Formats: sequence, C-alpha cells, structure tokens
Amino acid sequence: MITFYKDRIDALNKELKALERKFFVFYFLRLVSFIGFVGFAIWMATTGAVWQGVASGLMLMGFLWIVKVDLRWVKHQRLLKSRLVVNQDELKFFEFDFSGFDGGEEFVKINPHLAGDFDIFGDNSLYQYMSRSVLHSGRTKLANYLSFQELSPDIIKERQEAIRELSEHPAYLESFQALGRLSKETGEEEGHLQLWLQSTIRTLVPGWLLWLYTCLVVAWIILVGFSVLPAGSLLILLVLATGIMFGKKKTVDTVHNNLGRSAQNFGVYEKLIQLVEDQPFQSPRLVQLQSQFLKDGKRASLSVRELYGLLEKFDYRYNMVVGFLFNLLFLFDLQMVRLLGKWKERHRLEIISWLEA
Repeated sequence: MITFYKDRIDALNKELKALERKFFVFYFLRLVSFIGFVGFAIWMATTGAVWQGVASGLMLMGFLWIVKVDLRWVKHQRLLKSRLVVNQDELKFFEFDFSGFDGGEEFVKINPHLAGDFDIFGDNSLYQYMSRSVLHSGRTKLANYLSFQELSPDIIKERQEAIRELSEHPAYLESFQALGRLSKETGEEEGHLQLWLQSTIRTLVPGWLLWLYTCLVVAWIILVGFSVLPAGSLLILLVLATGIMFGKKKTVDTVHNNLGRSAQNFGVYEKLIQLVEDQPFQSPRLVQLQSQFLKDGKRASLSVRELYGLLEKFDYRYNMVVGFLFNLLFLFDLQMVRLLGKWKERHRLEIISWLEA
C-alpha cells in the first residue's frame, strides 16, 4: 500500500504541473482575445467597417470559450489537489502521523464516560485512527458506532465484510474521500433541508401566470424597440415586477435561507452517490446501501443533480445585477421556488434516506 500511495502522489504531482502549464498558456490567450475584442470594437466604432465588428465578435466568443475552459480546469485542479492530500495523509498514516484525520472531539458528549476511559475521541484516538469519513453524517454515524457497541454477531460480520471489500479498492476510496473533502458542510445542512421538506408545498404564483408575464415583457420590449410604445413605458414593467417580488420576498427568502448556500454541497453529493451507484459491490451490507440509490431502475444521482442545478441557479440572486434583471424579465425567484417545489413533491420522501446512506 505504501508503494501505491507514493505512485499516486508522483502521478498527481505530474498532472498538476501539466495543468499549471496549460493555465499559463491560456492566461496569455485570454489576455490577447480580450484586447482583440476591445481593440476591434473601438476600431469598428471609428471606421464603421463590418469586418472589424465580425472580428470583435469572434474575439469575444474566443474569450468566453477560454474563460469557460479555464473554470473547468480550476475545478479539476481543486479535485487533483484534494486527491493529493488524501494520498499524502494515508502515507503519513504509516508513519503514525494521524494529524490529517479528524479526531471527532465534538462527539465526546455522546458517551462521555466511555470516551474518556478509552480515548475514543481526540488526538491519537481510536476515532482518528479509523475515521475516513468526509461528510458530517458519516462522521456522526461512526461516532455512534464507537460509542454504543453493536452486540449482534450477524451485523458485526456484515460490517467486517464491507470494510474488507472497501479496503481492496484504494482507488475508489481515494475518489470518494477527495470528492467529499470538497464539500463545505457546516453540519447544519440536514436541519435546513428538513425545514424545507416539511414546509407546506404551495406555488406562490401559478406557472402559467409566470410564463404569461414573461411573454408580456418580451412583447413590450419588442414594441418599444419598434417605437410603438415609448421607452419610458418600461418603467411600468419595473414597477409591476418590483411590486410582485416585494409581496413575495419574505416567502422566497425563507425558502432560500432553508437551503442556504448549499448548491456546491449538493454538487458533491451527486458525484459521491454516482460513485456508489457505479461500484460493483459484493458484500451484503454495501449492496444493501447501494440499493437505496437504485430503486425501481432510477438513479438517485440524477435526481440530486437536478436539485443541484436548481440551487445553483437560485444562487444567482446573490448577484444584485443579475438578480434584478432576471426578476424583471422572468420573475426569476418565483420561477425557482415553483421548480424547487415540484422537485420536492417528487423526492421529499427519498432525499433524506439518500443522504443518510
């Protein structure tokens, strides 16, 4: 195993260096494309030549493509660094350095007398020696296992078989831990999710009315563009949208606060669940856990990915400019509450069991 971790560290360092070279090249390409976009735009403004406008547009498209690729590489770099830390910590483990692993001090209160007598939690504790949990629910579950011992021989054997099988797949464990470490959990996410799931499901505004509003806005802008309506009439739309959003603001804020800035976490959950779904487990315990994500031929990861996409869009409202424009044009916040409500209707009974598994 020591050789495996050393080889992985070498391979990951090489991949990170190759990625840094790509970043260096793309930095200059991004700079050149942006300067070209601005330069050709100014040139076109002074001469009126069409080809310069086309060149400016192409430079802008190139700049946006480079930014998109760069953002994808940044995410990949973050994952590679997380993988590197996982392997470095495992290598230190063989040198009896457990500092890279959680000591679980916050779980002492579960069974304080047992924890104090047997050094279950804290630095150089049993928990720190055993734990490879990367999510709050996993850490809590392990802490309970250690604090309240299982007495059933069958369950103990099932867990031992599961641990034995997992130990034979270090690449899978690396992927799971590396992805999990990207999560920014605070431990409050499940509580907020429960509040949202238990809240009354209702649509703030009927879906057809939201689409009717959007069609009205588009038609109004077109009429203003053709000078059928005066430009000042757009203020009517502004007042209308502001009035609607102000009236529903408290409810929208409650929904958003319950979910919190959790989009990134659900993006991590989706990838972790997909890892579990794709792994060909053999031990009964792992197969049983895996089955919770694959009920009736449906993959839980796809449903969580849908929720992740909705939450990521919902967070657009943190950008004041984007949030203002989207609400003016589409009543965006109300659209998102409606779509999240529909998702909740379909999956409210499943999502908690997915996260607990």
